[in-house]
Amino acid sequence: MSVIKTYKKNGYHVAKNLLPKILVNQVLYEINELINKQLVSLGIDVGQTLGDSLKLLFEKDIGRYKKVLSSLWRSLELTRLLQNQIIIDYVKENFGFENILLPGGQVIHIQSKSLIIPGGYFGFDPHQDYQSVRGSLDGLIVWIPFNDIDKNNYPLELIPGSHLNGLYPLKTARNEQAVIDPASYSEKDFLSIILGKGDVVFMSYFTLHRSSRKGLEENVRIACSTRFDNCNEKSFIKRGYPTAYIRDVDRNVNNIFPSRDDIIKIFS
Repeated sequence: MSVIKTYKKNGYHVAKNLLPKILVNQVLYEINELINKQLVSLGIDVGQTLGDSLKLLFEKDIGRYKKVLSSLWRSLELTRLLQNQIIIDYVKENFGFENILLPGGQVIHIQSKSLIIPGGYFGFDPHQDYQSVRGSLDGLIVWIPFNDIDKNNYPLELIPGSHLNGLYPLKTARNEQAVIDPASYSEKDFLSIILGKGDVVFMSYFTLHRSSRKGLEENVRIACSTRFDNCNEKSFIKRGYPTAYIRDVDRNVNNIFPSRDDIIKIFS
């Protein structure tokens, strides 16, 4: 069965070994460098692994940890990976996209029982991405693991074929995430997606999915994702290529930083 036929039936497709591992490792290297720069600035010895360094920053200053993690999506290496020509060519060849629009920013997903932020993210509840995108009806989620993922490493879980049910009823809706009514799906239908470094998951905006909360205490699962809108989709054209994302820029600069001396030091 072809990629597109399998995808249309199941609502997802795993492209095994699509990316050379070196491309994934380059992103991991940059993330590790960014985290270690923070540790050095705090006078802390860096960890032996990226997971160790993340835990050290988390334990030392959870506020800075949250701020740093929220900045990682802006990594140039991450952008190069998610928009790599290998992925673009694969999407055009197998899914028929010609012109692609990016509906919003890319995302880094870091999950571990040792990195649980009180009241914060530890795997999303079951959800569909369409509510937070509202782009083309055939839009794609591109999800890339940075390490091998099995059932003990917080796998991506989804319900095959759930995309064919359209929009699921919502229990509540928050700005961050629309919460699906648990009565509308069955836990037993979720499938854990076992992945290796270099694999890429392509998933429909309408596929019901989540990040599993099942994993070993010492494991740190890292992944990234982005979304592609198809400019050939008829309703997307008719709606004028919309996106749910709103650009907001904070231009308020306080009177303390940067000072003139700070600027002179940079250019001296």
